[in-house]
Amino acid sequence: MSDVKTKRIELNDKLLLSKGSERSCYLHPEDNRKIIKIGPGEGKHRNQNNLDYHYYRYLVSSGKDLQYVTECFGFVETNLGRGLVFTRALNYDGTSSHSLKYMMYHKRITVDEQRELLNKLLMYLQDQQIVFGDICCGNIFCKEVSEGKYEFIIVDGLGARRLNYKYWMYLKIGLYRRYKIMKQARKMRNEHERRLKKAEVINPEDVIYYK
Repeated sequence: MSDVKTKRIELNDKLLLSKGSERSCYLHPEDNRKIIKIGPGEGKHRNQNNLDYHYYRYLVSSGKDLQYVTECFGFVETNLGRGLVFTRALNYDGTSSHSLKYMMYHKRITVDEQRELLNKLLMYLQDQQIVFGDICCGNIFCKEVSEGKYEFIIVDGLGARRLNYKYWMYLKIGLYRRYKIMKQARKMRNEHERRLKKAEVINPEDVIYYK
């Protein structure tokens, strides 16, 4: 994998898909199968794009199976600054996939299927020794791979939230990495169950899905 070498890409508000506390996500204007994540241009922030790129390169060089992780293609220059390009989560028919958070609140997928797919995803992370640092239902998308059949894919939050000693421990110390993966799996299951209870009583139109 290497950096994408292209002319400067022009982004605008019409291409904006979502906006979080650290980054904004834009549809790639030249390829609707890809998205571009842009970090803040100034102020104090975590350089999440650099962290994501470094961790993805580590996973590739380690020979990990990345079938349930969106592919990272490298950096591009845009009018809004340097951006990181990823595969866009799309359904089998080319429509955009939704987050697990969106799907559960809109009751598009049964609770039993959610639990089954989440267990499958967490087992995959354990088998491949991949750290899901920023766990939440908004960072997992539900890809419809055929009519009525779904798979979970992680679109954000892998590795660490900060480039610190803990991040390097994830990379270098297997025992600590395994502990972190198990801890995050418990946290993810608890987060999911908590969300399920809220989804029973909250109007889906009142939920913010990309925060």
